[in-house]
Amino acid sequence: MNYVLKPVSLFVLLLLGFACKKEEEARPPGLDSLEGTYVGYRSSSLASKAATDSVQVTLTVSQLAPGQFRILQTSPNEFEYIVTMRDDQFTYDKGLGEDACGVTKLTGQGYFRHGALYLIETIQCTAALSAPTRYIQFRAQKKP
Repeated sequence: MNYVLKPVSLFVLLLLGFACKKEEEARPPGLDSLEGTYVGYRSSSLASKAATDSVQVTLTVSQLAPGQFRILQTSPNEFEYIVTMRDDQFTYDKGLGEDACGVTKLTGQGYFRHGALYLIETIQCTAALSAPTRYIQFRAQKKP
């Protein structure tokens, strides 16, 4: 009986050690430090044209679950992004929306680096395929 118990115990300990190591690797260091208030600018552009204007924004970042964050634009108006993190990068899909061209598909991607948040939202018209794709870009720095 003792001969069977020792190998099984060793296997269980190795399996637990491997699982703990995997969880540590899945959560990059410093993910908790992403939470807080960010201040910066939002600009928009059509297709490959450069942005011609910008608006100052305030964003609040909070963690909802492991690997999932909420980015809430609180100023100049309120708008919410629920993003899925992978390392320091994130993506989101807001699904379908309405625009001047009709039904649109809203997706986005971005990243956190050195206390800054960068986000690019892509707005594609699904009905009028000839309509240019719009991009909304956020650049914000975390407040101390």
